[in-house]
Amino acid sequence: MVGFDDVDGCCVNITSRWRQDILDLQDRSECQTDPIQVENVGVQSVMCKEQECQTSQELEGEKEGKHAEEDEEDEDTTFEGLADDDDLARFIENIGPLMLHELGRNEQSQAFISTFQEQGADDGGKDWTMLHTISRPTGNVEEDDDLGCTSIAWNATGSQVLASYGRFDNFGWCKHRGSVCIWNMFARGFSTTNAQDGTPYSPPPDIRLDAPSGLMCVAPHPCKPSVVAAGSFNGEVMVWDTVRQDRGEDTMIGCSQIEDYSHREPVLQLAWVRDSRHSSSRSGASSERYLLVSISGEGRTLFWDLANGLSAPLRGFTLAKDSRSAKPLGGTTLSFSCAAGASSTNVIVGSEGGHVSRCTMDLSSKKSGLKALMNEANIDRWTRDALDILIQVPEKDRFILKRNVERFVAKSTEVHDILPKHIYEASRSDSSMFPSAIRFSFKPHVGTVNSVDCSPFHRHGFISCGSDGHLCLYSTLETEPAMTFSPTTSGNYLLSACWSPHRPAVFACSSSSGELYVFDLADNQTSPVANIPAGGEKSQNPVYSIAFNKKTRGLLAAGDIKGSIRIFKLSWKLSNKQSVDKCAIDYALFNGNSSMLT
Repeated sequence: MVGFDDVDGCCVNITSRWRQDILDLQDRSECQTDPIQVENVGVQSVMCKEQECQTSQELEGEKEGKHAEEDEEDEDTTFEGLADDDDLARFIENIGPLMLHELGRNEQSQAFISTFQEQGADDGGKDWTMLHTISRPTGNVEEDDDLGCTSIAWNATGSQVLASYGRFDNFGWCKHRGSVCIWNMFARGFSTTNAQDGTPYSPPPDIRLDAPSGLMCVAPHPCKPSVVAAGSFNGEVMVWDTVRQDRGEDTMIGCSQIEDYSHREPVLQLAWVRDSRHSSSRSGASSERYLLVSISGEGRTLFWDLANGLSAPLRGFTLAKDSRSAKPLGGTTLSFSCAAGASSTNVIVGSEGGHVSRCTMDLSSKKSGLKALMNEANIDRWTRDALDILIQVPEKDRFILKRNVERFVAKSTEVHDILPKHIYEASRSDSSMFPSAIRFSFKPHVGTVNSVDCSPFHRHGFISCGSDGHLCLYSTLETEPAMTFSPTTSGNYLLSACWSPHRPAVFACSSSSGELYVFDLADNQTSPVANIPAGGEKSQNPVYSIAFNKKTRGLLAAGDIKGSIRIFKLSWKLSNKQSVDKCAIDYALFNGNSSMLT
């Protein structure tokens, strides 16, 4: 018999790990965030202020402290008895003509003309003060090629002075370079004296625009301070935008080509004029388009549009007495009339032979001709600028020109739209493309006309100066000059003339002897009231260009043949409009003939 007993064995405990396995698969991490800050800020808070002006006395019965709104809503308030309408009307009818008559006499009176000098006592009794002298930039093309200041101007805001550098003694093709230098006259820290010892110091230009040939003129845009145009000795018209320099881009935004239909002689003057084709009375000054006008020695005046990069002129005119004239006048200077009431198509032009002429340069399209052209075949290939040129061609030559242009374009498979340059390249008649613009001629100078400038205040007045040493004041209604001034000594030329933009009776001119003459017709109608050594007190360098600042009264800039620029401050009397100016300019132009003052 077998016996079995109970045996005590080892105990094994197997613990469940399924919860721990789940925890091991999880990660715990932390990140630090900035505490959220909450602030209460009030903007555009309202401030209350009480103010009274021209208040009337309270009527009897009105309560003190009553508000203006309650006064208007109070229907019981009446103003009867304060004034009688019939008596007031009779008083105004009786006294009005007398008051207007006395006001007119007061405007023409010169009884208190001497008090103007007292108001300008801060000038120290001087008619002018030299503010700055800037020498020709050193270490660059201006010094290497011995360039002079050929033209000077102020930008649209009046804060920068611009100078073009070139030479007038070139013969044939210009081989030296040129530039436009720009100084910010009102920048913080600008000074022409050394702060340590007070010696003269010439600051370098803030902006330099280089050109492949010498420059003869500079013209800043009238509305865009960063846009600058210049004309070269070789006949090129160039435009820069200085804002592009900050972005590292090429500053030149337009340059004309030297072709048969453009300039082939030095471009002596440029001017910006409003584009009459796109002008609108509803558009503001900022939205107006401008065209660039150039004049040169071959006798052409060309209009350029910056929109096409100056690839070809939009319109052109010849300085000839008629379209059949074989010898056009060599143009040297021009000026558009900008006075109130003046036509924007009228321009005064001076020539190498001394002729002074009034020209009409109308860019407006002929609607009748445009309507007829729109019905012809293949007209959809013509751009608007090309159509504007085609419309201005005489009707007898228009069909032949259109046919020649379309045949010329058909030879090229790459041309899709007909542009202005295609018209000039296909044209065979220069007289039809560049019609005569001269409408009236004045008594000429004995020698080259170096400068003309229209009055910004009087639509009939303009001045001209030339190599004969005469400064002439003309009226557009008379052939003979109204007044002739001879401020220089024998043998000296007058090189530049400009009208003050602030005083109707003040204008200035510069000479080859380095003198700058300021005239004030309200003070002296025979000789200048101020002689300024703008070419240097010792060197007496010829001053080729002068320019008034249109924004800051009294500032006058001058540039000489050695490349130096001088800024002058005219006295209060020469810088601020006076009541006698209108009478003075009217009397000078028409010798007191009131029947012509219209």
